[in-house]
Amino acid sequence: MHLDGRAILVAGGTASGKSALALALAERIGGEIVNADAFQLYRGLEICTAKPGPEDLARVPHHLYSVLDWQDTCDAQRYRELAEPVILSIAARGRWPIIVGGSGLYLKALTHGLAPVPKGDAATREAMARLTPEQRVAELLRLDPQAADNVPLENDRYVSRALEICLLTGQPQSALRQQW
Repeated sequence: MHLDGRAILVAGGTASGKSALALALAERIGGEIVNADAFQLYRGLEICTAKPGPEDLARVPHHLYSVLDWQDTCDAQRYRELAEPVILSIAARGRWPIIVGGSGLYLKALTHGLAPVPKGDAATREAMARLTPEQRVAELLRLDPQAADNVPLENDRYVSRALEICLLTGQPQSALRQQW
């Protein structure tokens, strides 16, 4: 996606004031807010995700809030597919897309694209599920010794995905990261 500089990203940690800043900016420059928070995409999580309230939603247009059911899955690719047409439509109307969120991978998917890695594979995930978390870490480090530099080894979800990429591509996932 190419915006020709016609978008504003507001990123930061939890409770850092991103939404308030985006709202004030949208009112001042004629913008519309686009959610980039992984959890605010889901309906029913209003309180625990600090979604904008009805008053804020009425002040300026907000997009991609509460658009998924709780049982839906969303990864960076799906987010990009949801967000791109919204962002391009806002820009085409001469307004400023103000992309707000704390999900760095979602923002990176918009600004830099995604690494060419395979989608998840059910059979591979089933085989990996038979391993303990410690075994998954050991296998990842055997296949990709550099993984210790770019994968938080205490996070089983990240370890499992990195291992899955190694198994499906036959290459160290760290090598794919360097190409991207």
